[in-house]
Amino acid sequence: MKGLTPFQRKIYNLVSFIPYGQTRSYSFIAERIGTSPRAIGRVLSKNPLPIVIPCHRVIKKDGELGGFKCGKDMKEKILEIERENAGIF
Repeated sequence: MKGLTPFQRKIYNLVSFIPYGQTRSYSFIAERIGTSPRAIGRVLSKNPLPIVIPCHRVIKKDGELGGFKCGKDMKEKILEIERENAGIF
C-alpha cells in the first residue's frame, strides 16, 4: 500500500498474520515491534482495509475488545462469526 510509513507497514504486516478466529493483544503486537500498545491502536485506527488487514482481531490485554473503526458491536460480531467458523477452513 502506498503512502504508509515503515512503522505502519510493520504493524499491518504482523496483524495480517493473526489466524482467522484468533486474537492477539495490542501489547502482544507492541512487544514484537518495540513500541507501545497505544501506538498500535493509533495505527490500527487508521487501517485503510479493516477486513483485509484484520485489526478486529487485536484486543486489549485484559480481553476487552478495545476500539474498532466500524464500532465495537461490529468488532464483536465479526469475531463471533470467525470463532464459529474457524474449524471449517
